[in-house]
Amino acid sequence: MGRLVCCGTGQAVRPPLNPVSRSFMQGLFDMSSRRRFICGRETKMFEKNTQILWDYLRIDDPLQKSDLIFVLGNQDLRTADHAADLYLSGFAPLVVVSGKHGHGTAGKWELPEAVVFSNRLLEKNVPASAIIIEPEATNTGENIIFTQKLLRNLPSPLDPHSIILVQTPFMGRRTYATFMKQWERAELVDVRVTSPPISLADYACDHSAFRSQAKLVEEMLRNMQRMLEYPLLGFQIKQEIPRKVMEAYQSLQLHFDHI
Repeated sequence: MGRLVCCGTGQAVRPPLNPVSRSFMQGLFDMSSRRRFICGRETKMFEKNTQILWDYLRIDDPLQKSDLIFVLGNQDLRTADHAADLYLSGFAPLVVVSGKHGHGTAGKWELPEAVVFSNRLLEKNVPASAIIIEPEATNTGENIIFTQKLLRNLPSPLDPHSIILVQTPFMGRRTYATFMKQWERAELVDVRVTSPPISLADYACDHSAFRSQAKLVEEMLRNMQRMLEYPLLGFQIKQEIPRKVMEAYQSLQLHFDHI
């Protein structure tokens, strides 16, 4: 029987499931999450639908040199690592990090997200002179609004014409939609969205940001729910949602009773 190596651990596992299915199923057997049991033929469909949703929520634009790298706080330090790589590669002369505590970081860090991320940037050799900190935002809309206000109120005010937004992969589309609604005169800004270059399979295997794969899928479903609801509330612009994405979302919801 052949060997299958999952996420670089070197551990051999039996091969009926591919790495994505295996990683997801290991997490989804954690019964601490209130969701319906997944087994048998549903496994491949669950995997397929999760990948469809991941691909839709993620945006990775081609990047070019810009005025500013804008990092939105979250529970995943790889976001800050990616921003540091972009800065050190010369994509922008400044990095702004925004965030206090959101639902994903409340109780995780004593310091605001923006401070934790800025410390990470310093560890990655981004100079302090290139970092701007916005430590009060508690949601994506506030990230956008508070950061624009902060930049305008600097001793040397900034009005960037090109911005690289950096977020987790499954938050990319909602971040873009929120930016286009909440940033004043956003239509005049060349905005690009990017996230750490990591696959769904590898993201699911790494528990540094989420305690289980089930929690990751839950977070993706919550983001999709906001994609549907927030345009109606005026929080973000409306995004086209292909039929297959809606079907995948609705199918995944059946496994999570509380979403």
